[in-house]
Amino acid sequence: MRNFLQYFLISTIIFSCQDSDSNKFNNDEVVDDMASEHIQNTNKPNTEDHVSDLESIFNNLETGHEYPFSGFEENDSSFTIETDIGMMKFISNRDLEEDSVSFEFHGFNPSNNLYIIERHYWEGHEFILLDRSNQSTIEIWNTPIFTKDNKKLICKSDKPGYEWTPNGYQIWQLESNGQWVKTIEVNQNDWTPLSIRWVDNHKLILKKAPLKVYFENPDEIQTHSSYLEITTN
Repeated sequence: MRNFLQYFLISTIIFSCQDSDSNKFNNDEVVDDMASEHIQNTNKPNTEDHVSDLESIFNNLETGHEYPFSGFEENDSSFTIETDIGMMKFISNRDLEEDSVSFEFHGFNPSNNLYIIERHYWEGHEFILLDRSNQSTIEIWNTPIFTKDNKKLICKSDKPGYEWTPNGYQIWQLESNGQWVKTIEVNQNDWTPLSIRWVDNHKLILKKAPLKVYFENPDEIQTHSSYLEITTN
């Protein structure tokens, strides 16, 4: 991932978004065979009755959470966030063409004390979850969708064909020691995720469409969509 970000504290101390030994979060990669086993174990038989079942459950689930814009000030080119150990300023630079970077503030999750920030690149983006208490961060693919107990999150990446953008989903879990650990990462070229909803704190349903339809017949995506039931620990 290109490292274009510099965080500037109001107190002029430079804060780096790179992981360190003291970072609260764990961003280790998940091996491919673990992800493959996860998909195999969570797919259900593709019968009409089962698809209809999942579709009915999916349509009655909540879509996710909205977060308040707390501790936040914005101007045209940057914004400032208040944390427990100082102010942080995020500065966008859109004049560098391929090396441009900009930031968008999406809100604050009070249950996990996390600010939700989007970082845009020339041909891609990612989300930063910033801990208000100690300014530690993790980087995830897209908008986080938390379970109701706020101990797991899932995010999808659904822009296949872009050089810097994966296609699939990530699942993260909050451990008892306070670290966020990535437990599953699926990046593949058979289908693209359309929407994800949690059923409960351990189960979710993912709506997906074949990549062939996505590229060749985008108007028929909904007609060819199907559902994947995923169970986590």
